[in-house]
Amino acid sequence: MALLKKRDFSDNTLEVLAYQTPAFIRNTAHSKFSRDNINRLFLAYNYDDVIGLAQLKKLMMHSLLTRTNEIDLDRYLDKVYSGCDPVIATDAFILSVPDKRPYIEVMDLIESGIYEIKDSNLSLIPELAKEIGSLGIELLSSREGRYKVLLNVDEAALNDDRIVFDDYRLARIISELSKTPDWEDAKEFIKDYLGDSVQRTDADMLEHYYYMYQVDLRLWSLRRLVNENYESFINEVRHGTVDETINRAEEIVTKGNIKDFINDEIPGISVENYGALITICDPLDEIYTEWGKRRDLHTYSDIEKAIESAGEKLRIRLDREKAAREQKPGESAAFTDKPNFKPVKKVRR
Repeated sequence: MALLKKRDFSDNTLEVLAYQTPAFIRNTAHSKFSRDNINRLFLAYNYDDVIGLAQLKKLMMHSLLTRTNEIDLDRYLDKVYSGCDPVIATDAFILSVPDKRPYIEVMDLIESGIYEIKDSNLSLIPELAKEIGSLGIELLSSREGRYKVLLNVDEAALNDDRIVFDDYRLARIISELSKTPDWEDAKEFIKDYLGDSVQRTDADMLEHYYYMYQVDLRLWSLRRLVNENYESFINEVRHGTVDETINRAEEIVTKGNIKDFINDEIPGISVENYGALITICDPLDEIYTEWGKRRDLHTYSDIEKAIESAGEKLRIRLDREKAAREQKPGESAAFTDKPNFKPVKKVRR
């Protein structure tokens, strides 16, 4: 009682304590939290009714051990006052570690549907555990503090075991990618590429290999289109006169070089620009036109620059056309396309 008086709690806090057990009163009196924050928590329980007595008792018990979480108390109260489940919010607050696993991050992992709380710790949700396991990444399960390799997700869920996976960033990336329409094919590509080393995959690696899959997918489409374009172009030339063929000699050589470069190399251009090039019927001619326009392109390796530039301009043009189609009647056009160049053909040496 002397300690309670010394801490000078609010009337509301003292009113609540008057009806509680000696253990709860003692925990509150010895709490490492500040007086003002304790008063705020008791107000949230007794006056505003956003947390229950069970959560208040948990918080007071936890506050006997440490006050490091107190830095996140404002965020915790924001959550419960905004309607968040007080049981989840309180458990997340207690298991958070401000300098390693901040409260806001723990809540985000839970609210994103990636993790849930079991045994006072984060547990991977079964659906995502299956996705991670299908990549070949080993998971652990835990029951009463005993760990073992997870062999069957459904069995672990049935037994209410905690599914342990501490790479939260990788879990988030896999969760996001698993919602993409091409995830199943991308997953097989990643597994084939990484083989046994998939177990050592981190978030950056997975994003990189998913990007490689996107590039690989579009590169094969670009190669197919360019080869078809070149075959059609050569057939056209063959049906022309000898003079016409001579006049187009530079075009024949340049388009042949572009075709060979795309078939033999992996142009380092963005996925978006690859995507733009494979949406048109004749990407070969688009790249050739860009090559003729650019006066700074001369060598075989410069073909990559022509591909990137053609893809970038095409992407911008397609975006403008899409924006124009989506404009509401009466709105003025935000973009215009005005051809402002005359292709200049270069003789390759």
